[in-house]
Amino acid sequence: MAKVEAGGVVTYSLRPPHGGGVRLGKAIGIVEGSPEAVVHTLLDANNYPDFLHRVKSSYLVRRHPKGIYAVIKTALPWPVADAWALVKISHHHLGNGVFRMRWVMQRGTLKQYDATALIEPWGNQPNKCTLTYTTLAEPKTSVPNSILSRGTRHVAEMVLHRVRIRVKRGVRQRKFPAGLEKRYR
Repeated sequence: MAKVEAGGVVTYSLRPPHGGGVRLGKAIGIVEGSPEAVVHTLLDANNYPDFLHRVKSSYLVRRHPKGIYAVIKTALPWPVADAWALVKISHHHLGNGVFRMRWVMQRGTLKQYDATALIEPWGNQPNKCTLTYTTLAEPKTSVPNSILSRGTRHVAEMVLHRVRIRVKRGVRQRKFPAGLEKRYR
């Protein structure tokens, strides 16, 4: 907790919930922006290449009542082949400014892709929140699971860092639309 309070990011590798050899990557840190600003940023699939690690292109396919469907194309390091996924991205307001988001692969060239984000207000500060991001992205490859597991932990950390930068810049430059609370609650 002290590391998070000091502005750092805590990362973990966790066992996958349904078995398998590749571990989940998890990162926790504070974002300087409202929970709604973080949700808005994470739903901005058309601009993922501008701020998300290893995303070379992405686009919105269609909206659904609690989120979107998007195609995400990645540029993965050798010897892993680049991949794509059609992903359902959903968000749910759990009350008191707490949000849960989920990315679930519908189809694509990865073995599996699943990610979650828990966004919670930080104390009584309306423009600070914690982001807990967890991901499991397993490409079709013969690369050892230990290397893939390190990669998922690194990706989780990079997503958190880059979302922090994107939200902070958006807040500073007043790029978020008015009425985000009503839009996402």
